[in-house]
Amino acid sequence: MKLIQYPLLLLLAAFCFACGGNDEATVEEDNMFSNAAEAMKSLTESNAGNERPALEKEALKEMAPETLLGLPRKSRDVQKVGAGGFELSTLEADYGEDGNQKSLSLVISDGMGAKTMGLGAALEMVTVDREEGTKTTETVRIDGRKAVREFDTANGNGSLSVVFDQTVVVINGRGLSSIDELEQAYNELDFSIL
Repeated sequence: MKLIQYPLLLLLAAFCFACGGNDEATVEEDNMFSNAAEAMKSLTESNAGNERPALEKEALKEMAPETLLGLPRKSRDVQKVGAGGFELSTLEADYGEDGNQKSLSLVISDGMGAKTMGLGAALEMVTVDREEGTKTTETVRIDGRKAVREFDTANGNGSLSVVFDQTVVVINGRGLSSIDELEQAYNELDFSIL
């Protein structure tokens, strides 16, 4: 019986020494928490470039008109979320009517834009100009802002994404008669609050 006790004690002692100190598991755990803290700090600092807090839900609601390109608003959803000093407000609105193939969706995300996380500098370096069959994607300027416009002439589906300092506006269209309708829809919106 004593012969079995010593190996068990040695095994237990070895286990205790192996678990102490800064072994790889402890270092990885420490790095994980350190990396998470650094990520939150970076996110908070990136939001510090914003000149104002993210819009409140009521202000976003006002940005979705009753009609867009003559289509009535079918739905509107707004929300505001935040964590660690970072806030993001989002509006989603759908436009269309029964019997009409044309429909639009509007998404406005406030609290993230060109001044967030250095996105503005990155956007200024990137341009897209691509044609693939009936689909085109191109980088354009709208009201002096960088935008990406996509359109498929085969089905009239397209999108327009415009980046403001701390806001991104996306208009998606289906069954449009031309690419110009995306900009027409954009021009019907009021961005004075931004």
